[in-house]
Amino acid sequence: MEDFAVDLLWVTSLALPGLLFAVANRFKSRIATAVVMLLATGAGWAFTLAYAIAAQLFTAKDPAQVNGAALAFAATFGWVLPAIVVVGTWLISRYLARRMSPNDSFKPDFLRKSAWLKR
Repeated sequence: MEDFAVDLLWVTSLALPGLLFAVANRFKSRIATAVVMLLATGAGWAFTLAYAIAAQLFTAKDPAQVNGAALAFAATFGWVLPAIVVVGTWLISRYLARRMSPNDSFKPDFLRKSAWLKR
């Protein structure tokens, strides 16, 4: 059961930032998008740190066996994977928003076609 809890924290630390960003972001302004990115990355960092602490506490038989270097590494660089997930989610959502735009801007419309033919 302890392994399940640790694995659940790890999966949550990877999936939560992308889900938070996808749900909370409305692309109204660049500042709002940056704030949502920071909040989603911060939530992912918190779950990564919780994962590192839980993994250390569940695997150590004695409190003296807790590896402080692993916890310090998670505290220092735990934001990197959530940031990559959030940026990837942002890139995918921007691509889909442009690809699925209501005016279908990838296909030439009447005005673009006529301007292209006049060249």
